[in-house]
Amino acid sequence: MTIISGAGATTLAAIGALHVAWGAGTPWPMATRRELADAVIGNEDDMPPPAACYAVGAGLLASAALVIGVGGGSTFPQAARWTLVAGLATRAAAGGEVFLVAANGPDASERFRHLDTMVYRPLCLALAGAAATSALTSRRR
Repeated sequence: MTIISGAGATTLAAIGALHVAWGAGTPWPMATRRELADAVIGNEDDMPPPAACYAVGAGLLASAALVIGVGGGSTFPQAARWTLVAGLATRAAAGGEVFLVAANGPDASERFRHLDTMVYRPLCLALAGAAATSALTSRRR
């Protein structure tokens, strides 16, 4: 495992744990659930149900395991790593607003658009790089 893969896996695990905490009802790092919904969904009245938060959290935790190198360089884990790279790179390139429209979600708030540009998109690009690094280094083992 490289430093890049380790940092990416740690970040994915932390974001996964945060989604699980949101499913359990905490608004952290915001003061209220309304503020949280505005920041992560783009509409203060539309926080996803707990099951959706748990599902995203589980997916992120599984992604962290892949980026750490679980499964080695065999076919399925490698395909999953490259799928993760493609998904994160697409999210970075297209932006969250595209995904909100595709999911029939609410119009994105100004706060969400700002956070998407300054935080979410760059973070997805960095995580795609970490996942690609993991896929490339796992292949060589």
